[in-house]
Amino acid sequence: MASSLFPKEIRDGVQLDSAVFDTPYGQRRLDNYLPETRQAVESKYLRVVASTRVKKQIDKDRYLLKAGVLSEVVWVLYYGGSKKVMEYLKDSGIQVIDCWDTLSAEVRKESDDTSRIIKIRI
Repeated sequence: MASSLFPKEIRDGVQLDSAVFDTPYGQRRLDNYLPETRQAVESKYLRVVASTRVKKQIDKDRYLLKAGVLSEVVWVLYYGGSKKVMEYLKDSGIQVIDCWDTLSAEVRKESDDTSRIIKIRI
């Protein structure tokens, strides 16, 4: 689903869960990687907290960005992230798309009508 962030014309070139890079923190396997532009998209389908594993992934992404291996890294959080992990991502130069915040904003915006299921636009 996160690969849909890439424009349709180039989406066929996106490598899904196959690009692996070495870092001082261990190997980093990317969920979505477009070799032509060196862009990566990480998908997180559960709420993300600053666990040791998640921080290690962020460290690897930060390293790859600073080393110039990647030009851009975007993390897509479908159920949001803790304040600590959001700060860590921001401080590491990683962009975040927080679908949970978008979903919550849409629900709050349209929640005055309780007689129907709310249509969400993400």
